[in-house]
Amino acid sequence: MGNLIEYAALNEYADNRDVISLFSGAMGLDIGLEKAGLNVLIGQDFDESCVKTMQVNGHNVLGGDIREIDPRKLLELTGRSVGEPFLICGGPPCQPFSTAGKRLGINDPRGSLFMDFIRMIDYIRPRFFVMENVKGIMSAPLKHVPLAERDENDPDQRLGTVLDVILSEFDKLGYKTVYGVLDAVNYGVPQFRERFVLIGSRDNEGIFLPIPTHFQMHQDKTYQWKTVRDAIADLEFDKGECATLSEERLKFLKMVPEGGNWRDLPKDIIPIAMGGAYKSGGGKVGFYRRLS
Repeated sequence: MGNLIEYAALNEYADNRDVISLFSGAMGLDIGLEKAGLNVLIGQDFDESCVKTMQVNGHNVLGGDIREIDPRKLLELTGRSVGEPFLICGGPPCQPFSTAGKRLGINDPRGSLFMDFIRMIDYIRPRFFVMENVKGIMSAPLKHVPLAERDENDPDQRLGTVLDVILSEFDKLGYKTVYGVLDAVNYGVPQFRERFVLIGSRDNEGIFLPIPTHFQMHQDKTYQWKTVRDAIADLEFDKGECATLSEERLKFLKMVPEGGNWRDLPKDIIPIAMGGAYKSGGGKVGFYRRLS
C-alpha cells in the first residue's frame, strides 16, 4: 500500500508544469523556461526596475526582500498548494562568490540569500528545483580569512565550501541533486559564459545536466560554436531600436581591428578619440572595443 501511495503522489501532478521564479531579474531564465513549455506563475525580485519590467510584460510578480517574504503568501498568490508546483528556479545574488570579486562568501549579507531559496523550497516542496550561480560558488569558503592571516592548521578555517552547505541542506530536505558548470557557448550561444547549475528532484526521479549541442570542432557546421556574426550579421544595416554611432565614433571604430580596442588606434589619433578618458586611470579595455 505504501508503494501505491508513493506512486500516486508521483503522478498526481504529472501534467503540471507550473513554475515559481525567485531572484527573477529581467526574466532571462523565466523566458527560457516558458519557451521550453513551462508556465511561470509568479516572479520575485528586490530590484524595483526588475519588478516593473515583469509587470510591464504582463507577468505576476511579488516584489520585495526575499528575507521578509513568507512562503505561504508566495504560494497563495499562485493559487497552488504545497507540493503542487512543478519547479522553483532562481539564482541568489552571486557577487560574494564570484572569482572576480572579494569572495566574502556567507560573510557578505547577500551570500546568505541562498538559505532563503532553500527556505522557500522547504515549505513549498516543488517537484524539482533549478538553482544557478557563478562557478565560484563551488570553491567559495564558508569563512573569509584574509590571505595574510590564513592558517591551514586552524580548524576554524577549515569549514568547507558554500556548496557543501547547500548540498547538505537539500539532502536534509530529501532532494536528490546533480550539479556542474555549463558554458553557454556549448549550447549555441555566441558567448563564453560559464554558470554553475544545480538541479534537484523531490521524488528521486532521474535528473541530469543537458549534454552539449555545439562544439568547437565538428565536421557539420550546424553543430559548431556560433559566432557573433552568425547571430546578428543580418542586423548590420537594420538600425532597429538601437542607438546609432556618431560619424566621428564610427570613423575611429573602423580603424580598430577585430578583437582590438583603443590601444590599436594610430598613436596621434588616440588622444583625440579618447578625450578626457585618455588621462584617466585603469586599463580602459572597453573603449573602442571590437568583437572578434
